[in-house]
Amino acid sequence: MELSLVPQMTAARLDHFARAWRDCDLDTLRGYLAADAVYSPLSGELVRGRDAVVKRFAEVLADEGGSEIRFEPSAVSGSLGTCRWRITGRTTDGATFQIEGIDVYEFSGDRIRSKDVYQKA
Repeated sequence: MELSLVPQMTAARLDHFARAWRDCDLDTLRGYLAADAVYSPLSGELVRGRDAVVKRFAEVLADEGGSEIRFEPSAVSGSLGTCRWRITGRTTDGATFQIEGIDVYEFSGDRIRSKDVYQKA
């Protein structure tokens, strides 16, 4: 059995990232990202580089203001991981809404190399 000295992403670590997202903790989120991180939010653009990704995270989190997000436990297998989520809230006219989706991750060691967001139709 060969032991790896390179830190690896775990489901518990990815769950902590989700909690930081829920708490809008940009400093903690930054600490989970690889320097060359890539982010593809629901809007479809591709954001490259840790600083640009954190800036886009801030914009996305500001747009979710007033909504509640819940995450299911994460799953990690090697250099890939997933986390399902559900956002609930109210529109400006008071109607309730619910959006479900999943984030698909690729890791470089214990850092997030890419985060792709998908919404359930």
